[in-house]
Amino acid sequence: MLRYILTRLALAVPTLLGAAVVIFLALRVLPGDVVEMKFAADGAAITEEALERERERLGLNEPLIVQFADWMVGLATLDFGTSMWTGRPVVDEIAPRLPGTLQIAAFATILAMVIGIPLGALCALSPNSVLDYAFRIVTLLGLAIPTFWLGMLFVLMLLQFFNWLPPITYVSFFKDPLANFAIVFWPSLTIAVRYAAIIARMMRSSLIEILTEDYIRTARAKGLRNRIITVRHGMSNAMLPTVTLVGLEAGFLVGGVVVTEQVFNINGLGKLLLQAANNHDYVLIQAIVMLTAFAFITVNVIVDIVIAILDPRVRYS
Repeated sequence: MLRYILTRLALAVPTLLGAAVVIFLALRVLPGDVVEMKFAADGAAITEEALERERERLGLNEPLIVQFADWMVGLATLDFGTSMWTGRPVVDEIAPRLPGTLQIAAFATILAMVIGIPLGALCALSPNSVLDYAFRIVTLLGLAIPTFWLGMLFVLMLLQFFNWLPPITYVSFFKDPLANFAIVFWPSLTIAVRYAAIIARMMRSSLIEILTEDYIRTARAKGLRNRIITVRHGMSNAMLPTVTLVGLEAGFLVGGVVVTEQVFNINGLGKLLLQAANNHDYVLIQAIVMLTAFAFITVNVIVDIVIAILDPRVRYS
């Protein structure tokens, strides 16, 4: 098992490096000039000499390979650089925004699993029943409704019935747990609806397929109780593709968080990313996207390890 974990960790390194190359090159081909935009926003007089001096100061006149090497050296020493727009260290820009975004992402994942797995299992245990058809309609609706539209619907309903408005500032869980929960719950639920629908459908199809396997029929023929067959032999095996799906969906979760933070006016990492994109602040965008890629790869490594624990054949192969 230790060898399997070390192999997975070693494979994550080139994956992260590949992601860094793609992120760097993709940002450099985008149209727009951060220096011109910054001068225009400041209302300062723009001369060609001033623009060149600023580009020289920010290192934008260096060859791409030099800029990339500087960025890699910085990442290796945990130096994410300085924002081109504000002049502050990128770490200081990201640190206050990170807790809220992480909370929403983690809570949405937990909610999706708590809702999706039992829902999918219930449908699988009574396929083609009224309950199954009802839940399938619900999951289809969950997949069809866009996240931003559902978020706006929640905001309008809460405003209409409870006079609730999205909070202006984020409150830490350690400072006021109830206020923090009130801020995080609705954005998390908005993201979790689609996520839970995908998990429920995967759980349903996997469990239905497994419950028709020969070893399940053998267990029934031996007189094993249905509850033990379903939980111990059926659901444990059906969890394998479901857990894999949770890891793959982590990437889409980031997109959901970006949109949901805008709808609920949460000053999180997603909102910061949009501001940085509008300002063409390459250094800040690189840091946020790289952090997201790191989180995505880490989640998938954890998922691989969980799958290896659930199914020993994976690590032996």
